[in-house]
Amino acid sequence: MNSGTNGAKRAESYINFDDPPEVRALLFPPTEIDRLPNDEYIHFDQDTINTFTYPSNVTRRKYQFDISKLCLRYNTLVCLPTGSGKTLIAAVVMMNFHRWFPKGKIIFMAPTRTLVNQQVEACSNFTDIKRDKIIIMTGTNASGSLRKNIWEEKSVFFCTPQIVNNDIDKKRLNPTKIVLLIIDEAHHARSNYAYTVVVRKVAARSSQFRVIGLSATPGADMISVQSVIYNLMVSKIVYLDENDPDIA
Repeated sequence: MNSGTNGAKRAESYINFDDPPEVRALLFPPTEIDRLPNDEYIHFDQDTINTFTYPSNVTRRKYQFDISKLCLRYNTLVCLPTGSGKTLIAAVVMMNFHRWFPKGKIIFMAPTRTLVNQQVEACSNFTDIKRDKIIIMTGTNASGSLRKNIWEEKSVFFCTPQIVNNDIDKKRLNPTKIVLLIIDEAHHARSNYAYTVVVRKVAARSSQFRVIGLSATPGADMISVQSVIYNLMVSKIVYLDENDPDIA
């Protein structure tokens, strides 16, 4: 991970916007540099891959619907004010990736246990994912010796990034099984914060995963925002504030 950490620091401090794209692209986490001979990609489900579902128990707002579709196709940084539907968008993406890749692992990460517990309830209200497929992992509800079995048995995980990072290191979690990372409070994905480290470790073994970052305040300046973009491998950004007509 030395190269990954150095890359994160360089993205934080030495971004040169005058560099050509092929130079700046090298700041993204490198993909599949640690891929193993027996690593396999997660196969999609032939019956569901060409369709997506959207919750029918909520009022459909066009901006939420459109952002959800964008997130299904691209690594996206979703910047919306608090209370404007970031959790709904995350739930739509999780629900569809679970349909498309039923053997894949979907991980929603939040920086604190309190946020993890809040988000699992909010997301579950918008999805049709069976409750027995979902679990909260915060380090207090499952010992290390049991977590390997939990990673294998469950499909959707709500946890802190430190749990994911530690379990990849200890080989309890196979990063090639991960098809979706939802990252709450994504503005923390700078320098060597656990979000950054997790994305680099997953990318080092597989290029077949989606990243969705959620934040109301993506950064104080361009360098901060660009660091998040590089560290989370973001290719699309959605930014709406309180003055946007859709939000208002």
